[in-house]
Amino acid sequence: MNIAHELRKAGALLKGQSVPEEDTKKTDFAELSGSATFKNGKMNNPDLLLASPLLRVNGAGDIDLVKKSLDYGVSAKLVGTLKGQDGKAMDELKGVTLPIKITGSFDSPKVRPDMDALLKGKADQKIKEQKDKLKDKLSEKLGDLFKKKEGN
Repeated sequence: MNIAHELRKAGALLKGQSVPEEDTKKTDFAELSGSATFKNGKMNNPDLLLASPLLRVNGAGDIDLVKKSLDYGVSAKLVGTLKGQDGKAMDELKGVTLPIKITGSFDSPKVRPDMDALLKGKADQKIKEQKDKLKDKLSEKLGDLFKKKEGN
């Protein structure tokens, strides 16, 4: 799977643009770790960590080795630029966590971004920025008010 492509796809959907074509089905990474337990032909991985200069990915889910199927979720966070992954810079997604659901068979997995969660994350980020600005303005006004009272 190409996580950089999924991020580009989410960015295009956010902007109302056409979804770019996927050029490769691989994700470059520098670090990969996780643990797993096996029971009745199923593998459970609660703590996947994949890191690269571009992104950080955390994941958890189940893989049914008998049925050759996946039920897995990952959260990808862009920390660099997509230019190194054959893409354009996507500053509007930098720092935003994108949940991606991976389901289906080994031969034909379905990989899709959770746009609702992405939009909620972007909205939460905007709300936090507005709260911080309001807090700064309020502190400034209150400071001015106290300075005026002290000057009287």
